[in-house]
Amino acid sequence: MKYCLIRERKSPPDLRCPLNPEQASAFAQSSPNISIWAEPSPYRCFSDAQFLSRGIELVENNSAQIYLGIKEVPPLDLIPNSTYFFFSHTIKRQAHNLKLLQEVLKRNIRLIDYECIRDSQGQRLIGFGFYAGVVGAYNTLRTFSLKTLQQPLPHTNKLKSQTEMDLALQTWSVSDVRLLLTGKGRVAQGALSILNKLNFKEKDSIVTG
Repeated sequence: MKYCLIRERKSPPDLRCPLNPEQASAFAQSSPNISIWAEPSPYRCFSDAQFLSRGIELVENNSAQIYLGIKEVPPLDLIPNSTYFFFSHTIKRQAHNLKLLQEVLKRNIRLIDYECIRDSQGQRLIGFGFYAGVVGAYNTLRTFSLKTLQQPLPHTNKLKSQTEMDLALQTWSVSDVRLLLTGKGRVAQGALSILNKLNFKEKDSIVTG
């Protein structure tokens, strides 16, 4: 079975990748019947060199059977008679992606949408969770820093890891601010973890600083 980690083509391009170089290498070694390569990309959070260092070839062709991505693939870039994994943003009947679904059918493509992958209890396995809350809270604080003319936090696309985000937060402080955090689920817990790093104090469902 031939797999390809596709280059994100939506504009602006997403920096994420379904598998990091180590995971791609381990997957390739899990079976002699599996081969995997990556399309070269100037945007991906993992460089082409990192994939090459793990033995993952950089190939730009259409000979794979399964293509792994993150965001929607532009309809005209879809490879006929193949399988795609990505977030299609169509399950809620989003009108702006109707053409994408039509092209999927026209080109005899099997589309596996991450949003539709569920466990035996019907719970989504891939979706917004703890780290969505982390990034959401961080971006909220960054916007606040820009609006209040404080030293701005770096943009998330400049940060390569949770460690780099933590280091950025260590150089930034805020006082006399009250925040309302709604919900108690995974996303809320991720947001709360960022606020705790800045020594916000939780009071019931209200977090104050």
